[in-house]
Amino acid sequence: MSHELIFFFDGLCPLCTREVNFLRQKDHKNKILFEDINQKNFEKKYKTINKKEAGEVLHGIWNGNELIKGLDVTYQAWRLVGYSLLVGPLRWPVLRNFFDLLYNIFAKHRHSISSMICSENTCSLEAQNKNE
Repeated sequence: MSHELIFFFDGLCPLCTREVNFLRQKDHKNKILFEDINQKNFEKKYKTINKKEAGEVLHGIWNGNELIKGLDVTYQAWRLVGYSLLVGPLRWPVLRNFFDLLYNIFAKHRHSISSMICSENTCSLEAQNKNE
């Protein structure tokens, strides 16, 4: 079976992994293949994906051949699992640059953000309060 999207994610990022687990759960038609960039032999399996770059900005392969990055990957993944209305504004021309800027800030600081709001494999604002 061919997938519409290969979604490359950072499995060492608890918040990222939480999103991937949610998307996996909602992907009833198996349209998305999730690949952890930290898996053994990643570079051999995906020679066209630069692991360092994929660790800095979300990467995906759309329809088997098109490399997409950042919120384009997020948009397609959430759209494929039925959340088009929720993620539609991410790609609206008037808002796209603003959301891309926010994403780039998040991507750069995702590990520190995760450490602030995640504890014991749980990510929430309540987890932040438990850490204080």
